[in-house]
Amino acid sequence: MKEHLYRDLSFALKRDILKNNNVGAVSSTTVILCNTKCWHGLLSVYNPKTKEQKVLLSCLDDAIVVNNKVLYLSTRKYPDVYFPLGHQYIKSATFNPITTIEYGTSKVNLTKEMLIASNEETLLLRYTITKADQPVKLQIRPIVAFRDALQLIRMDRSIITGNTPIHNGIAYHPRKDEDMLFMQTSRPCEFVTAPDWNYNIEYPQDFAEGRPYQEDLFMPGFFEVELNEGDDIYFSASTKNQNPDTLADFFKSETLTRTKRKSYDEFLQFSASQMFREVDNECQLLEKIPARNYFSYHLLAALPGLTLPSGNYSLFLKVAKSYIKKMKNNAFGDPEQQNYDPESPFWLVWAVQQYGYQVGNLKEVYKTFGSTLCEIVRAGMNNAIPGLTTNVNGLIAMERSHRMRYFVDVNALWYNALMYVSELSIFNGDSNFSNLTNLFARKLKLAFSTRFVDRSINYLADSINDDGDKDLACRPGQILAYALPYTIADIDKSKEALKVMEEKLLTKWGLRKCPLEYGSYNLDGEGDIYPIYLGFLAELYLKLDGEDEGMKKAEAIYNTFNDADRIAVESPNFYERFNPQEPCYGKGSPLFAGTIAAINRIKLLMDQF
Repeated sequence: MKEHLYRDLSFALKRDILKNNNVGAVSSTTVILCNTKCWHGLLSVYNPKTKEQKVLLSCLDDAIVVNNKVLYLSTRKYPDVYFPLGHQYIKSATFNPITTIEYGTSKVNLTKEMLIASNEETLLLRYTITKADQPVKLQIRPIVAFRDALQLIRMDRSIITGNTPIHNGIAYHPRKDEDMLFMQTSRPCEFVTAPDWNYNIEYPQDFAEGRPYQEDLFMPGFFEVELNEGDDIYFSASTKNQNPDTLADFFKSETLTRTKRKSYDEFLQFSASQMFREVDNECQLLEKIPARNYFSYHLLAALPGLTLPSGNYSLFLKVAKSYIKKMKNNAFGDPEQQNYDPESPFWLVWAVQQYGYQVGNLKEVYKTFGSTLCEIVRAGMNNAIPGLTTNVNGLIAMERSHRMRYFVDVNALWYNALMYVSELSIFNGDSNFSNLTNLFARKLKLAFSTRFVDRSINYLADSINDDGDKDLACRPGQILAYALPYTIADIDKSKEALKVMEEKLLTKWGLRKCPLEYGSYNLDGEGDIYPIYLGFLAELYLKLDGEDEGMKKAEAIYNTFNDADRIAVESPNFYERFNPQEPCYGKGSPLFAGTIAAINRIKLLMDQF
């Protein structure tokens, strides 16, 4: 990225840098290290006990002092002003494979390198003076948060303002019941205890999206050390007490594990790899970063696209088995639980189905997953899945947006689950259960065509109820009825439906949740664009248009996120949803598992077509 773009805040503040490690520690900010969202922070950690992501170190207010003149390296937003303006001194920056930023004036140059350790909750930095005609002082002021990643705080007189001296640094926590944050340097360094509050720090992206955006953060003091040209110093912020004498080796060993991403494909695979963590003695798939600790259908919908394209079948099995264990312990989940998705078991069947297509051994798939999948469809046929209601015709109803209705996508998934389990049962020699599920699926398909097909439109109704009321708005969920391996809808009608979806819903970034003319289009994100459907759209194009035209369309979708500028600085753009009006800015986290998986799976589909 060109030097002048770092000085253009309207550009630089929209480029996130986000790194996640194996144990759930996260380092996130923008390319100029100015936090724009409440969950940004140089070090946040996952707490298995509270199930929350906690920002410990918000930022570093670092500076170099030359001839008593302070040159700040940091940038923050306050009401009506940005201060300091450290981004003005950026001469170059790279973020692949680690963050490396060069600051400079006519008299002094400094390089700051930063990474998060692979297997522990530790942030490491190296400061190097690359040019200086006289000794300079480096000052490092840690600004701490110690709060949930999605909750802001205000000045609190009850917190501990002192700190505990340790080898080459301090240990600090704001309350006795909290764990310490250990901050240390590789060289002996004076720490000046100077407790102070930074008031009304603002997060511009939160403000733009209508969320709370101001808070007060505490600074316990600052490190100060004198350096000459060629000198370097290492700084660590960690949940464990480090040995300062080994910080240099620690940093260098971590850099050796990093591989530079050279292409869009590699950047996509790297983004996929960041969506996993090993905690609570299990491998967890993250829906997004910062992660909330729940299992939703988004995770199961994402699992194949995050693991199978890279051939990481063992990771798929590890996560799928973990999900099954949680699901069975709670009898398919608790409908009263926040963020519970009753249709999740059907997404599990689809995920296993995708895995089965890759390994090509149905007997092995049945051996691993057969009993679970059979249990799911048996429970569905017997009206025994919590949160779902199966009627006499086989259609399944569930509550969504406070409405109990039969939804097109849920029943498409249900039909696909029945048919796949029927297929698996044949390979296990259980023809009776295979016939039973097949007959049930036929009954369901007949009821579906009777209820969801309406002659007044060329696409499927989105939902219906027992009174015959139909929601005829064109919605993206219907794409599952045509694109899933077993299609519940009449495939001969798919081209007509696809044409309507292209006219009413399709955008560069995905499918709108509803058409422009829909009554509540502009209310509460009703018209937002969702990339998660793009994988199924590409799959349908390949199915309908074949090797030439279908491949071209699929490839165009795959390259939607191939932004050379963002890839150059490793700034992800895989948002959960996008604003429906231009400019279609992303909303929420730039790393959303469903979006990454949808795009990643398209590559797999094209390669194997």
